[in-house]
Amino acid sequence: MADAPDQLRGIGAEGSSTVPAGGDRKNNRHRGRTIARKVATGVLLAACAGGAALLCFEVIYRLQLIDTYAAEIRSFNTREDLTGPSSGSTILLMGDSFTAGIDAYPAIMRRALAGVRVINAGISGTGIVEARLTARNRFAKFEPNVLVYQVYVGNDLFNITYPVNWLDISPVRNMYWMVAQRLRPLAFLNYRAGQWLNSARGFSTRQGEEIGEASGERSTRDEEPGEASGERSTLDEEFSIARYTVRDRIYLRAEPDLLQNTIFVRGDRASDYQRFLTGVRELLSLCKPTSCARFLLVVPHQAQVHRRYLENTIRIGASFDNHTAVLQEEYPFITGIRRFLSAEGMSDVVVLNPWALFRASEARGEPVYYANDSHLNQTGQSILAEFVLANVCPEQVPPGRRPESGREPPLQPESRER
Repeated sequence: MADAPDQLRGIGAEGSSTVPAGGDRKNNRHRGRTIARKVATGVLLAACAGGAALLCFEVIYRLQLIDTYAAEIRSFNTREDLTGPSSGSTILLMGDSFTAGIDAYPAIMRRALAGVRVINAGISGTGIVEARLTARNRFAKFEPNVLVYQVYVGNDLFNITYPVNWLDISPVRNMYWMVAQRLRPLAFLNYRAGQWLNSARGFSTRQGEEIGEASGERSTRDEEPGEASGERSTLDEEFSIARYTVRDRIYLRAEPDLLQNTIFVRGDRASDYQRFLTGVRELLSLCKPTSCARFLLVVPHQAQVHRRYLENTIRIGASFDNHTAVLQEEYPFITGIRRFLSAEGMSDVVVLNPWALFRASEARGEPVYYANDSHLNQTGQSILAEFVLANVCPEQVPPGRRPESGREPPLQPESRER
């Protein structure tokens, strides 16, 4: 019986027993936990490093310590305009995708003007938030005599506050909007990623491409092959829900009341409008009226210009309570700008509204917007160029081609007396 404990501890030539087998399982569990801890630590460190890098880039981006949009400046302007001193006036044009591009209205203005330096500082997919960040460097470098800041009714308030709609929009896009709302460089990185993807696919970056094309929701229901290429619809195409720009359909699916709440300055967009006005004031303040003429160019959404566009916009998801009110030349978004500027002592700022010229062109059977995209076609860009020229440099426009002035007398500040 004295040998029984030895027999229980293990027998056989290899000394195998149930006890060492249990030890192996324990060792395996220990190694598994060790590996899991190392993986978790690595993921945590990578997340912390990524977060720290993004926060550092947030500082760089917001202070524009590096000109993050230098590529756009180089692409849309001649080397002479960027490096050579101007012997005459300098016109600085800022705005979104209606201004950005090699074929947009600033390029048409440049060809029409002699002895005037025209700087296109437009950036696709941006709004007043980004304009304020980049403006100081642009003013310091180019010292403009004229500033034209282009505003777009369609999405300038959208760019101030991105919506959240978990019911109709993918979780990826909702999460992207939520984070990008607080970390603007994320939107910039997404914008650059979209450009890189288009370049890798062999598609050129054209006027009008906007933020969000790389955020994981290019494909939607009813989408046809070819939509993801970002190709601009041709002028003679018929309207098609399936071929309409994915970006616009997503925006309106996320917020069907976006356009009417912007046009009439109501609902959740009323507070965004106040933030927009504050940003406009800060931007215009960089351009002193004693040395710089200031213009605010308000581009209407296509649904405001013709009933055909209005009906098509409804078909892609927009909601409008009063169709007649949408199609008016004067509307709260633009009248509110004039009232605000007057109250702020900026009555010298000229608010330009090309609505009447667009409307007249449509009445002649000459569309100014694309059929399946909310941007101006080349006809619309040409009209816009002549309109801006007629107001900014009237002496450069032949009398026979001079559009009716878009200058509006500033509103007087409302009386504080009751």
